[in-house]
Amino acid sequence: MTDNSTAIALSDLLSPEGFDEDPIDPKHLDGYPFYVLQACDEDEPSVKADISDHWGADYRAKIQKVINDCIYLFCPGIGKFNDGIEMPIPFKDGVDISDLNQRPYNMSRRDKVAMDAILNPLAEAGIVEKVPLGEPSPSAAPAFMVWRNGKPRMVIDLRRVNTKLLMDAYPLPREDDILGHLQGSVIFTIMDVTKGFFQQDILAEDSWKTSFVTPYCGHERLTVSSMGLATSLAFF
Repeated sequence: MTDNSTAIALSDLLSPEGFDEDPIDPKHLDGYPFYVLQACDEDEPSVKADISDHWGADYRAKIQKVINDCIYLFCPGIGKFNDGIEMPIPFKDGVDISDLNQRPYNMSRRDKVAMDAILNPLAEAGIVEKVPLGEPSPSAAPAFMVWRNGKPRMVIDLRRVNTKLLMDAYPLPREDDILGHLQGSVIFTIMDVTKGFFQQDILAEDSWKTSFVTPYCGHERLTVSSMGLATSLAFF
């Protein structure tokens, strides 16, 4: 890091005295920025540190304690950002949406079984919902299955929707800049968000633009962001 004022010494983080925590904002008692508040069983923690034996048992125990103290940051499953920000899906002015109504693709029995196994949990989690009666959607993107190394993946063909989107020019970080800042570092930390796009709500009035169809489940839509939307990455 080039600015030492923003660095936290590892010795401070792992000191016997621990570290001072900022007081929790009453608005974020659910474990901001996630909808999760859980106690940690120190004998059987739900999140365990995966650290090489090279570092020794004492070091691993200290890292595990840090995780246990911050267990509210880890969500068992797909979480949800609760910062109050919803992702819009804006269309360009004056676009023709008449071609968004597409027929479902043909699907084999094997694909139907695999799609059920994917869609049912998403529906239970509120990520996918039926297009309500009385709220007709002019968009219907065909969904289909792709198999890779024997594992199924559901894909929603949103290409026509993407041609009508008002794109976001927000720049992504440059890889060479990131690698340059890592020069001289010894310890590297990686943090990932489980199905990150699914944790980002979209504006309710824009959800019709994510509507999709299958040959047997009818008309459904997403309530969250999707990798298939061209604006998702920049917004995320």
